[in-house]
Amino acid sequence: MLLQLEQECHDIYRKKVEMTRKYRAELHRSLADGQAQITAIASALGEATSFPRARGTLRDQISAVKPVLEELSLKKQERVKDFSVIQSQIARISSEIAGNGVAGNAGEYAGVDETDSFTKKSVECFGLDQDEGVHQVTWSMA
Repeated sequence: MLLQLEQECHDIYRKKVEMTRKYRAELHRSLADGQAQITAIASALGEATSFPRARGTLRDQISAVKPVLEELSLKKQERVKDFSVIQSQIARISSEIAGNGVAGNAGEYAGVDETDSFTKKSVECFGLDQDEGVHQVTWSMA
């Protein structure tokens, strides 16, 4: 009876250890994914963002990575939105030059296909402010 009880306790302990290992592996994956996303977004934006390796628990390290990732994601979204606005303004100006009338509202958000390699490279290369980009396009067409 005592041996059976000891065996059950040992089995329960083994299961808890295995669950802890899986959870820890999941936290490591989450941390690595966050760091990889930061690296990918930062390189797409042309920024050299480095984050110090946080000390402490895995949760603390993940908590240190999250704000950086959120900030870079917001920058990326803003850059894509700015690019989309500039792209629609270029289309409107091109349409006006061709004599087709106004092709739409320049301020409307025309969805940008982020998987398009031209769009990716343009967003990376044109770190232009929206007004600066429109000014350059308008000036070069004049």
